Amino acid sequence: MRRVIVLITAWLCSLSVFAANNSFVPWAGDWNDTANWTLGSVPDDAGTYGNPVVVNGSKTCTIQAGTDATATRVFVGASAPGTLIVKGTLLYLWNTEGLQLGYWTAGHGTVKVLGGTIGAENNRKLLCLGTDNDDHGVLQIGDETVGGIGYFADVKVNSDTNGVSLIDLQGGELDADNVLLGDVQGTADSVKMLVSDAATVNVNTLLVGVKDYVTAAEMTVNGSEAQLNISSYVTLARDSRMNFVFDDNGVSTVSANKFWYDWNAEINITGTENVQSGTYELIVGATGGSMNQGMLKFNIDTNSFAAGTTLNLIHDTDGRDAVLLEVDSPVIPVTPEIGDITVDTEGSDAVVSFNGASGHSYALQRCLDLTDGIWSNIVTGITGAGGMQTVSNSMSPTASFYRIVSE
Repeated sequence: MRRVIVLITAWLCSLSVFAANNSFVPWAGDWNDTANWTLGSVPDDAGTYGNPVVVNGSKTCTIQAGTDATATRVFVGASAPGTLIVKGTLLYLWNTEGLQLGYWTAGHGTVKVLGGTIGAENNRKLLCLGTDNDDHGVLQIGDETVGGIGYFADVKVNSDTNGVSLIDLQGGELDADNVLLGDVQGTADSVKMLVSDAATVNVNTLLVGVKDYVTAAEMTVNGSEAQLNISSYVTLARDSRMNFVFDDNGVSTVSANKFWYDWNAEINITGTENVQSGTYELIVGATGGSMNQGMLKFNIDTNSFAAGTTLNLIHDTDGRDAVLLEVDSPVIPVTPEIGDITVDTEGSDAVVSFNGASGHSYALQRCLDLTDGIWSNIVTGITGAGGMQTVSNSMSPTASFYRIVSE
């Protein structure tokens, strides 16, 4: 008899929590419309449990630009798919568990931060994508037109083999205390993180595969525009993968204090036919100190580089704990067009403005008489700034013509 009472009590508790949810009603609509919620009010942070927000049933809720939304806890995709689009600001103020994408059996949650913000620097909560059940989640920050930012405490990503949980940074920013890819469950095929375009990652620790180095995950760095700043360490756990996909300008560096790896961890490298000669830093540690439990595997797709390219992989475990790729390529560097040049005056100086490309060197030349066509170097070794820049010269004699040339 006692056992029956315990079971009934537990069932009633779970039912009362579910009944307190403020669930999104229409197939698609705005967060700040009271008619769109089962409790007849826009979610807020009031109450002991605060009426957690639930978006599921294949529905899409949008926090529009200019809207400041608040909640204690948010479930997106609970026992059914759900999508939350954040164009404004979402703050969850009370419950430390924060935001759950994919929850309970068959839950699949998607959050797209498109020009908006989740959390704040001084208001960070937990973000979970999937659990150890039949559920998974996707967090996308930014796209080809807008950015976005997410502030979180820990970010925990899990998935079973029935789906994929993914952090997809497309030019947005992820600012978190710790990122745990494969927190309690996951493989390199089911838990993924993709960093591309001009995305920014600022975290304390990044764990690619977590639980006792048994779970696995995959992280991909796509192109050369992203910034990845790991203040403490990066872990590449057993059977996990880290992929570096070059664009024509190289590939972004994972900058961390330390780099640890375990058995059967892989680093995969893919190039392009236009990658030029140089030394490219893939992973750079500031102090070294790898925890090397086994051999680190390296796989380079040599066919993705130009024919005749020589590749030399360097894994420095004695010094700064780095992984670098030396490229000796037959590709001839292409000098970008300088474009329009403008000349203004400041007192007795001529101020020349031009668009300088990063990594290129320029010279300012002057001609006193265009009929004889004699140009002289006035200023050399001008380093391109990756945008509009200026260089000055005294106008003596005053009748002068100027141009910028590549060195």
